[in-house]
Amino acid sequence: MRGSRLAKRFRYALDRKAVVEPEYYLGEGLESFHSQSDLVEITFKESYEAAVGAVGADYGIRQRMRLLSWAGQQAMKADPTAAFVELGTGRGFSMLFLLNYLRRLDLHPKVYLFDTFHPDLSVAAKRQGARSAGRQFYADSLDAVTERFRGFASCQIVPGLLPKTLDLVDLPHVGFAHIDLNDGTAEIQSITALWPKLADGALLILDDFANRGRQPQRDLVLRQFQEWDIPVLSTPQGQGLAIKR
Repeated sequence: MRGSRLAKRFRYALDRKAVVEPEYYLGEGLESFHSQSDLVEITFKESYEAAVGAVGADYGIRQRMRLLSWAGQQAMKADPTAAFVELGTGRGFSMLFLLNYLRRLDLHPKVYLFDTFHPDLSVAAKRQGARSAGRQFYADSLDAVTERFRGFASCQIVPGLLPKTLDLVDLPHVGFAHIDLNDGTAEIQSITALWPKLADGALLILDDFANRGRQPQRDLVLRQFQEWDIPVLSTPQGQGLAIKR
């Protein structure tokens, strides 16, 4: 009975429209009465709204984007020449937000975006156990995503199935990686292939690491990071944060 009540409360929290006020936040399964000044600050707000306008939808993920903005800014401050990589770009919401945010701070990283850029999971991805996050999150088409990033000359879009496509690009040293493949096996294969390119101190955001209902995916990813002796921080909004060392 208790599990049923929790499931209903979770569904209710997710279905409600996000509420963002200076000292209150409701969204992403979270409720907070602490300061939300970062989420209402003008640079963050305008960058988030720009991503909503480009994609045509508000995914209600401000806390997730706040972690991206922090990590992206930290990576650029640590090494302005380091590249950014996103594995699983979808329609581009997250990286569009981040690039808009950084541009307002006069920071312009070189970015590589990896995805099938197709609205459906490929047969190969399904065979590997990838989990669908809903068609509204997957790329509508390569052309549509390319058009959304047209204003960012530093972006290179790499279509195809990971991790094979990582061999198609001569990546420089990477200071930031956003991983969102909805599949633990594909994520570990891709992170392992990317690992030699990650600079010491590189920040990795694992989008699904602590998501409800993704324990098998979390276990696969966590096992690999434990082998590397690198702790992963679980966030209350469902992400993971790791630092290569």
